[in-house]
Amino acid sequence: LATGKDLRGRAWPTMHREGRKLRVVVIPHFNIDGRSRFPNDVHHLDDDAESYRRICQGDWKNGEKIVWPKSKLTFPIPVDQVDPLGGYFNDNGVNLVYDTGLGEAPQPETQALLKFCREEMPDCVICSHTDRGSLCQPPDSFIPDYYRQRQVQVGAMVTRRCQQEGAVRRHVVPQRVQGYAGQVFYQTDLIHHTCGALPLLIEFPCGYTNFPYTFNEILDIGMCTLEEVIAFGTANRFRPVDPK
Repeated sequence: LATGKDLRGRAWPTMHREGRKLRVVVIPHFNIDGRSRFPNDVHHLDDDAESYRRICQGDWKNGEKIVWPKSKLTFPIPVDQVDPLGGYFNDNGVNLVYDTGLGEAPQPETQALLKFCREEMPDCVICSHTDRGSLCQPPDSFIPDYYRQRQVQVGAMVTRRCQQEGAVRRHVVPQRVQGYAGQVFYQTDLIHHTCGALPLLIEFPCGYTNFPYTFNEILDIGMCTLEEVIAFGTANRFRPVDPK
């Protein structure tokens, strides 16, 4: 955004030109507890599937494994019954993406996020996750239909761009009409209803052995994705106009 080049020296002229039309704010880590719990695990490149699972989910003290997505059925995770507690969760055992912020006592991270969104009133919020690299996720369940359409439009453009660049090997435009878990009130729904932003959940590749990528491939996919989102927003608006 500032120089038009990444730290390898590769130029990103569209990101440089279009990004400077926007105010871009980055929150490096939202789940600070989960990140600090594994300070030496700075990436997942070449991790075997079991190490990846354990870092993300953790283990029950009785020896059983905590596995995704079954871990979502226990909310919050009872922290006195696990060792280690995976990086998915904050120190209270809460998977923050399901902490709605509408209850009596939302987690402090959620309170801070909503306060920040109200102060900034962003037009778009990207929630950056990692998996095999499935990129822009299907539309949220509890936002207006014309925002859902915008999410699909952005997802299509991102996938097309990455395929065009040869950076994506396993991905297609989102086909589902809602997320894999069905109609769930998710963190992205909450963000929209807090500030009116277009929420985008983007799953970047992490490179563990089941879905291997190199560092350069991961960086190229991330940069292509962000450049395409920025270019779409400056050309078409992030917040769509209500067709009614």
